[in-house]
Amino acid sequence: MADNDSLKIEYWPLSEVITKRWGRNPKKHSLELLIESFKRHGFRDPIGFDTTLSAFVEGNGRATALAQMKEAGGDIPRGIKAEGDEWMIPILCGVDAKSKANAEAYAFDHNNLTLAGAGFDDDEIMQIWDDDASDIIRELAEEDEMPLGLSDDYLNTPNIEFPEYDESIANDIELCSCQNCGNEHARKKQL
Repeated sequence: MADNDSLKIEYWPLSEVITKRWGRNPKKHSLELLIESFKRHGFRDPIGFDTTLSAFVEGNGRATALAQMKEAGGDIPRGIKAEGDEWMIPILCGVDAKSKANAEAYAFDHNNLTLAGAGFDDDEIMQIWDDDASDIIRELAEEDEMPLGLSDDYLNTPNIEFPEYDESIANDIELCSCQNCGNEHARKKQL
């Protein structure tokens, strides 16, 4: 079995971990809740590194939360080792992606599939991502690496631009009395 066909856990210094975050990661995170979870449950979900991407494909928010925790002088969570003043973070290594696009697609899938399995639709799934996510997903689709969990219609959804509000629109509206109910309703003026 090749080294890349199995997973292993390595411990890396936090000072190195924070330099390996995926720069294009569009996922939103609640760092405060991650920190509270570490305090309550310990650190139980290793960060996943992919050598093809040279960055983390899972756990970018966890890495940031740990850095904030240490910087604030917080206690070291269970699951994290200490070597002197350095926090040693468990990193999941191996089974690297076959391409950069494949690694990025996995990063989306790692989060999306839990939501898709619970019946969330595309719009609901996309709420966990920031505004850059759609552009990245379109790039991945062009490389035949469309993330799983999004419907085939996701890329076919047009970007709708609404016109800015213009007060002159009121000039095209008139009130009329309904002959059936007697109430007044607005309607577009008839020419």
